[in-house]
Amino acid sequence: MIYDPKWEKTTKTDPLTLPALIAWLETKPAGRAYCYTDTQHCLAANYYRDIGRDMEVHSLDTFEMPPASASFGYTLEWIACQCNRTYGGALDLARQLAASR
Repeated sequence: MIYDPKWEKTTKTDPLTLPALIAWLETKPAGRAYCYTDTQHCLAANYYRDIGRDMEVHSLDTFEMPPASASFGYTLEWIACQCNRTYGGALDLARQLAASR
């Protein structure tokens, strides 16, 4: 198996954190779209599947930026919902959110 330095970045971090999500998004093609309304192929489903966890579903009560105290699942859903439905858009928004905290 070929070693990818990006793996090290994600395996040393709790996968249910914004830094881990950013590291994962950095490995995805920026222009590739995901279907927000398809629970098998949405951003959250793809992320949870890749980290080996069951998907958590969170409904958004508000469209305001989530506070640092928000659960990871809520933050992930907010990112997936707010961007242009591409991995690059999600990465940009995740980075903005991380910088604001």
